Amino acid sequence: MSTTTDTDRPAAEYRHHPGARILHGPHRTIGGVEAWIIWALCALFVVWLFAIQTGYAVVSPEIQKSASLTVAQISLASSVYTWAFALCQFFSGALLDRFGTRPLLAIGVAFVTAGAFLYAQTTNMATLVIAQIVLAVGSSFGFVGAGYVGGQWFPAARYGLMFGLVQTLASLGSAVGQPAISWQLDHMTWQQLLNGFGAMGVLLIVLFALLVRNPTPGPETLRQATARPPLFASIFKDLGKCFANRNVVLSSVLAGVSFGSMLAVGVLWGPG
Repeated sequence: MSTTTDTDRPAAEYRHHPGARILHGPHRTIGGVEAWIIWALCALFVVWLFAIQTGYAVVSPEIQKSASLTVAQISLASSVYTWAFALCQFFSGALLDRFGTRPLLAIGVAFVTAGAFLYAQTTNMATLVIAQIVLAVGSSFGFVGAGYVGGQWFPAARYGLMFGLVQTLASLGSAVGQPAISWQLDHMTWQQLLNGFGAMGVLLIVLFALLVRNPTPGPETLRQATARPPLFASIFKDLGKCFANRNVVLSSVLAGVSFGSMLAVGVLWGPG
C-alpha cells in the first residue's frame, strides 16, 4: 500500500511529471532576493539590446562608408530587422509560456550577442542583413521576457509596476546610450564598439545560464501543462482568435503606429 499522502503527492508529481524538466532545485520564493536578481538581469538585457538597436542610427553612417553601401541599403537593412522582430514576436511569448525562462532567455541573449559580432564584421549588404535577422530573433525575447519574469516571479498585483520599471529603464538607457555611443565613436572604431557590445553579451550569457531559473510550478500549472496542445498549432489558433477580434486589431494598429513614430523620432533626432 502506498504511503504517499495528499500533502506529499504534489512533490511526487513534480519529480515524475514531464513538466518537471524545467525546474531544478527546491521551491523558490516569489518576490524574494532571487526574483529581484533574475528581474534585474532581464532588465539589463532589455537596456543592452535597446542600446544596440537605437545605436544603429549612430553607427549606420560609419557602416555605410566602410562597406560602401547606399542610404537605401542601410534603410532596407533596418526594415529587415523590424519585420523579422515582428514575426518572431508572435512565437517568443508562446515559447516562454511553454518552456519558461530557462534556457530560452539565455538563448535569446546568445542570438543578440552573435548578431552584435556579425554586425561588427559587416563588409557588404548580405552580412548586414544576416546580422539584423539574428539580432531580431534574440531581441524578440527581451521585452516579453522581462514581462514574463515580472509576472512569474512577483505577485500579480506587482506585474504592472515591474513591467513599467522595465520600460522606464529601457527609455532612460536609450536616452543615455545614444549620446554615449556618439562619444565613444570619437575614441574608437565602430567595429570596436560593436565588438564591445558582443563581449558584454558573452558575460550576460554566463550570468543568465548560472542565475536565471523558473519558479517552482504548482499542481494546477502542471495539470495545465499536461493538457496543452501542440505548440505551433496552438500559436496559430490563438493568432486566429486575435485577428478575429476587431478591437484587438484596431488596438494593435494604433500601438504599432504610436511606437513606430516614437522610435523613428528617437532614431532620427537622438544622435544629434
